[in-house]
Amino acid sequence: MGIAPKFGLVAVLLLLNISLLDAKRRRWKRQALPSTHVQVHSLNSNVSVADEVHVVSAESRIDLKESFLNASIWSSNSELLFNNFDTYVNYTAFDVEDIFNIHGATISKEADKTEFSMVTNRSIDGNSRFNERLEGSISLRVNDSNMGVQALNGTWAIINGETLEQMLQKKISVYSDFDPKDNTRKLLIKAVSNSYDVKVILSEAEVQIEYGPSVLQIDKSYRHMKIFTDKRNITLDTITSPFEVAMTEDALLVTCKDEHTTAQLSPNNTDVEISVGQYSILEVDRGDGVMSLGDSAGGITERVNITSMQMRLDLEDGLVTANSNRSHIDMMGNLTKVSLTAAIHNLTVSGGVPRMKLDTGNITVQILAVEERAVLPSIVPPFEPKHDNYDSLGPVAGEESPSAVTSGPEPPEDATTEKPEPAATPETTAPPKEEVTTIAEEVPTPPEFSNGLGQDPFGVIVPATTTVTVKEPSSEEPDWTDVPQPPELVTEGDGRTGPEDIAMPTPAGLPEDGGNPGLSLFATISSVDFNETPAKIPVAPGSLPFPTPQALHGSKKRSPGPVNDALVMRLYVPDSVNISDPLFMSDIEASLVGAVRESVQGIERFKRNTGGEDPIDVDLKSFGRDGDAVSLQFVVFSYDADASSNHSAIAEAMNSLGRARLSQDMHYPVVEVVHVNLNSTLMWFLLTTALFVLTLFCILCLGWKFGIHNKLKKRLTRVTIAENRDCQKQTL
Repeated sequence: MGIAPKFGLVAVLLLLNISLLDAKRRRWKRQALPSTHVQVHSLNSNVSVADEVHVVSAESRIDLKESFLNASIWSSNSELLFNNFDTYVNYTAFDVEDIFNIHGATISKEADKTEFSMVTNRSIDGNSRFNERLEGSISLRVNDSNMGVQALNGTWAIINGETLEQMLQKKISVYSDFDPKDNTRKLLIKAVSNSYDVKVILSEAEVQIEYGPSVLQIDKSYRHMKIFTDKRNITLDTITSPFEVAMTEDALLVTCKDEHTTAQLSPNNTDVEISVGQYSILEVDRGDGVMSLGDSAGGITERVNITSMQMRLDLEDGLVTANSNRSHIDMMGNLTKVSLTAAIHNLTVSGGVPRMKLDTGNITVQILAVEERAVLPSIVPPFEPKHDNYDSLGPVAGEESPSAVTSGPEPPEDATTEKPEPAATPETTAPPKEEVTTIAEEVPTPPEFSNGLGQDPFGVIVPATTTVTVKEPSSEEPDWTDVPQPPELVTEGDGRTGPEDIAMPTPAGLPEDGGNPGLSLFATISSVDFNETPAKIPVAPGSLPFPTPQALHGSKKRSPGPVNDALVMRLYVPDSVNISDPLFMSDIEASLVGAVRESVQGIERFKRNTGGEDPIDVDLKSFGRDGDAVSLQFVVFSYDADASSNHSAIAEAMNSLGRARLSQDMHYPVVEVVHVNLNSTLMWFLLTTALFVLTLFCILCLGWKFGIHNKLKKRLTRVTIAENRDCQKQTL
């Protein structure tokens, strides 16, 4: 009776020991999970494995290896989350340097912070779609074939891309325009080919484009662009018009669609072709060259101004040719001036260093011949992989360990039945143990991949993100997790064109043989958590709105007191120009001031200057679209009380300048002469007064008429009575 209980107790303890050893064996096997698509290399990482794999690392390198995309990401610290089937991966990293290779195209970046999300279609074609937001001190470089775009010192950037199969020519486009969502100017870089489609939106970054022997530079306001060739320097300045630089392997084309203006360059030579299909003014200074008009012998003039409805410029090596249609030309020498108007003009300048200025009203193109192009270094140097020793951390078969193997659980059996040789243990200090909590939600798989990125050029595809929170270690010793974290990005929906988010596929419903064996970590692992049922909360995917622009501050003197009349000017402004933009209003008001002051220079009462200020100013009272034109109503006033404004005289003076000169001053074509418009309040007052006087007059007339009628009636009655009496008397 006493032996049986003891034997039973020994059997129970033996079974419990076997189960514990088996649990340890299974635990060690799950610690080394080989992965084909995601690898993390770090000296200090913490891992949590459940339905998703969560890796928190100090200084590390993340490698992404897909069928059509490869990437390496170096960072000072990072958080990585992906599922066991490698169908989605999210990471957040700080102090980032990375490089992406997509079918021959390379995209390298540097930033203070990045948030990245990618989904891959494992069951169909292996294509991937990714989204990334970069913040702080952004440098970016995009290269493919002989085309390259570089960006420096950007404040933020958004990148959308996907790998796919499509029949498109390889092309990189750079597009500058106002974003309709917040009315600020941004730059869009779009790279497409038959195997990828990538879109980058930049804010406040200097941009340089390298194309064969030519270099293009765009400043951070995205309003000014310079083109440097071996023989020409070309400067493009715009007020509100968008412009686009489109590059293929055969040609580079600069387009201002609202101004019907294009410039074309070739990758093999320095010739430039400029075409203008609207009203424009071209100023040419021969610069010691030989200038000829038509079949003339040359040497006829020093400067030429051509006003035309259509213009073509061919800038070749040592030769400039200008062809204009429906044009007026002014040829100016040292002592003479000749004007001609014709259907076609042909102008040629050979040799010398000619200078040209082309003005369409909203863009200005300046062209200067140079002896040779200055050497312009790249603003972002080519990417060089960072040196690290992560690849030597893992076990290598056949390598002898210089130190003893750390005691631990029994080595597991490998899936390939080959046992790796033990490697040297890195001499690193493990950080204090910390509790790692993975918070994630399974989101349904998106139904299909879309090949387009939407009609809105600044529309973005925003991924669904998974939130990962890591508790700080309780130890007071400094640790890499003590790095100051930037504020969390607050996301809100902005209704952009395209899908609202990219769902992250989950293992549910996928065949087990289509999955991935797991993760291979080359790292020192301080803690591993194998929770079977991790805590889950709903994840709220949002969108990444553009920063709200700061309000414009400034003061402008306005006309004192009421005004009885105003001047009206009508300009042709393309529909794409947002006339409610405060910048447009300030530019128009400044142009009006310049045009008015130029026109009244000969008027005596405006020549005085009081208190060091300009004698006159302009107050833009109202403006709005009137058909194809914009109607401006403005008042001219004087700071000198004795110099009252005579709008009729000012209108006559402005019209005497001519529409061409006014169009040049206003930067938009003037469609009709300036005229005076009376104040509507005064007009209503005068009309009301006149109507009142007329009504009173009519009342008086009617009263007088009825009064006379009564008097005549009474008089006729008395006459009739008198006649009747006389007749009666005669009868008697």
